[in-house]
Amino acid sequence: MSNVSLTKWYLDCVDDAGNVCIAYWARLAWKKLSIAYSSVLLNGSSRDHLFAVAPPQLAGDDLTWSAAPLGVEVSMRRLTPAYEESLIDGVTWRCEMPSAETVITCNGTTIRGCGYAELLQLDVAPWKLPIDEVRWGRFAGRRAAMTWIEWRGPHPLTRTIVNGVRDDAGTTKVSTHDPRVIRDVLLGDTLAIPGLVLPRRIARTREVKWCARATVTTGDRIIDRGWAVYETVSFG
Repeated sequence: MSNVSLTKWYLDCVDDAGNVCIAYWARLAWKKLSIAYSSVLLNGSSRDHLFAVAPPQLAGDDLTWSAAPLGVEVSMRRLTPAYEESLIDGVTWRCEMPSAETVITCNGTTIRGCGYAELLQLDVAPWKLPIDEVRWGRFAGRRAAMTWIEWRGPHPLTRTIVNGVRDDAGTTKVSTHDPRVIRDVLLGDTLAIPGLVLPRRIARTREVKWCARATVTTGDRIIDRGWAVYETVSFG
């Protein structure tokens, strides 16, 4: 049995002008250690908090989160169905809000638009996953919601979810342009906790995240336009 358990929430919102806010909540139980972590990223500027904050709360189609130490309030209402899958033994991914009417207030700045929320549950050590690189992205619009995952390495995996349904045929596509980097970090730097020695593979993991204008199409038909958030995570 694994002695590691990780619960991680990811929430975001991009407004019509391209302002983006991303929030994280996570709890890691490892051996006798329990760590709570929350973070907010607003247009590339981040703040972190390493003490207990209550996790996001779900009630039907609504999700809320309040993190007073970070000055963050989140309110979301689901527009498209949730999707859940066990991606590998010990890893459950639940896309709670593939697209949602969202308001995030962060230290006096309010972002309103289409947002996204997912919950990842790991009952296996992240540094033992058979993955060399993860490519993930989401498009959240009012007419289309699309999430894609690609794992590269010993256990390759590809998933594309459109409006709550798997699209294994790849009939729906997203194209991006005018991307900008909103995060480029080593996890060892962001998780620098006094007294905590991270596994080398996690400490050297690099995460690069972008926000870009995006167009969703099926064949030659444009389904929706808006913003995509996507990332590459390369394990050290």
